[in-house]
Amino acid sequence: MDRPNTTTATDYFRQGNEKFALEDYEGALNALDSAITLDPTLHRAYLKRGIVKHKIYKNYLAAIKDYDQAIILKPNYPKAYLYRAAAKHKGLNDQRGAIEDYDALIQLSPENACDYYCASPSW
Repeated sequence: MDRPNTTTATDYFRQGNEKFALEDYEGALNALDSAITLDPTLHRAYLKRGIVKHKIYKNYLAAIKDYDQAIILKPNYPKAYLYRAAAKHKGLNDQRGAIEDYDALIQLSPENACDYYCASPSW
């Protein structure tokens, strides 16, 4: 008799992070897709999947959709605004959209504004 799959969305999310760290990007995407399928409210999985699409595959529009979903699920999620701004800036040359996201980021976390600026993936 087959045992049921007891892997949770969080397990798949962790696997996605591990595979990303090992530069197994396709494996990371598959694990993150599984995490989102099991728990479509897992905002961190959308962020990480967006990062893979953005940084590795240069699929900026798909990445922005994932960042958008992360923000819908957690509107006060600074990292999602940071990465979405970078995708808009570098990938789409949407300076106005990037500035709007950086402004939102600063509003959410003014004490870290310098840190975000200095660590921005778009510069």
